[in-house]
Amino acid sequence: MSRHPRGIAQTRRTRGFALIELLVALGVLSLVAAMLASGIGLAGRLASGNSAARTAADAVANTQLILRERLLRLAPLPRLIAGGNVIEVSGQPAALRWVAVAPGQRQPDSFEVYRLLLAPGGTLMLLSVSDLDNNVDIAAPSLAGWTPHPLLRDVEALDIAYFGPARLTGRRQWQALWDDRPQPPELVRIRLRFAADDRRVWPDLVIRPRTTVNTACRIDVQSGRCEGA
Repeated sequence: MSRHPRGIAQTRRTRGFALIELLVALGVLSLVAAMLASGIGLAGRLASGNSAARTAADAVANTQLILRERLLRLAPLPRLIAGGNVIEVSGQPAALRWVAVAPGQRQPDSFEVYRLLLAPGGTLMLLSVSDLDNNVDIAAPSLAGWTPHPLLRDVEALDIAYFGPARLTGRRQWQALWDDRPQPPELVRIRLRFAADDRRVWPDLVIRPRTTVNTACRIDVQSGRCEGA
């Protein structure tokens, strides 16, 4: 009979150890679950960040592709002014207007006029209008009648430069202005600047228009183009 109290005590100790082991096991499982949840959350945030970075990089690459394609198609259409013939290219540091062969060449003599500028609010805009649209004065500052094509948002600055012979010296160099010239620029360089905390990167976009110009052509007064062209 004297063994029963000792046996009962041993059973209670065994049950106590089992309870402690169970609590420890539950604590370890909880810690592992918390670590797994944290890891999954971090992986999700990393994946989301990588996806956003890829989307931003794709937007920059697509914008450069569009601008390159449009500027490569630059068409040297002469314009008659008092001092002689000039090419319809008007370039400034923060805006550019040029004429290009229409995409898809819907007609043999189909051209589009383009304007590249930074709109208020920081949106890089490409605008277009047919050169046959008599309702739009392409030289006017108004954007009425132009078709807008938003390219990139949250752009802080646009800087365009033009390479070719300088007016006074004839020396070939980068210039901030290109207007009323008998030739288009040899190269066009487009730079964008984003905010300091913006992860997007804009590599310098340098384009050589695929065009040559015959400045000795005779201008047809009605069409504004070279006779016989």
